[in-house]
Amino acid sequence: MKKENEKYFIFSFLAVAFIFLTLYSKNVKNDLENERGNFKGITIGYATRIKSYKNSRDLIFYFYKEGKRHVSKIDIRGNYNDVLKKYYKVTFDEKNAENNFLDINRNLEPDSLTLVKAGFTYTKVYDHDFRTDTYKLRHEWK
Repeated sequence: MKKENEKYFIFSFLAVAFIFLTLYSKNVKNDLENERGNFKGITIGYATRIKSYKNSRDLIFYFYKEGKRHVSKIDIRGNYNDVLKKYYKVTFDEKNAENNFLDINRNLEPDSLTLVKAGFTYTKVYDHDFRTDTYKLRHEWK
């Protein structure tokens, strides 16, 4: 094979591989969006923390389904530190709650009745004050 033919062969192979990968990634993305559209369960989720890895970051959140707490995560890119300690809309598969989607673009401000219906409870929390060696009472939704 001549040098020039070899260059064309490598270039055409790379072009075909690039086109194939582009179409494949679009197909996977469309499948995920279609799957999310089929989720019928809707509830409220609470974003608790961000867990960082070497190449990615996950937003950890939880929600309740039929009294059972489900902890899940979504992959986030960029600086999303302002999404913590807030409530968001969660859509999930009613047959398998492990398949879910947290909509971080929809920040909710639910009232107490809505939170109770979604499975959250209002609990007492005691914080230790080291200076005075006493416990201070506060309440929070869990």
